[in-house]
Amino acid sequence: MGLSLIVCFFHAPALYTFSSIQMLLGLVIPLIVVLFLLIVFFLVILLLLGRLRSRQ
Repeated sequence: MGLSLIVCFFHAPALYTFSSIQMLLGLVIPLIVVLFLLIVFFLVILLLLGRLRSRQ
């Protein structure tokens, strides 16, 4: 009984840190994707505006 409690005690921090890392990755990856898409969107708009201005 005592040995199983010690084993569970040592595995708990590893599982906690792994799940917190997964949670952070789950929040960070969509944020990076959204920021990347916004940057691409604004670059395309600026490129199109530059082409329209150069035609006039």
